[in-house]
Amino acid sequence: AIGLSDAILVGTFLAHPQLAEERLEMLGRIPFTDAALSDLAGTIALALSEEPELSAGALLDRLKTKGHSALVETIGRKLATSGLADLGPGG
Repeated sequence: AIGLSDAILVGTFLAHPQLAEERLEMLGRIPFTDAALSDLAGTIALALSEEPELSAGALLDRLKTKGHSALVETIGRKLATSGLADLGPGG
């Protein structure tokens, strides 16, 4: 299961890709315990390195085409049930 701290970190980057873009190197080196979350972080970093001005909506669309829909939804639910929905995707 994804921990709240990981959901907050990745969810914030999904909602505010400009924050992730400034920290791409760090994002690629974070040792997530969940392999799918590591893959998602890598996909975020790659997408933003290729297109730094990518909006949150465009980033989410790209992640969905790469097969990350379920994980993005899981992160959103984790944040919502913790009262932190505004930190995550669509927030």
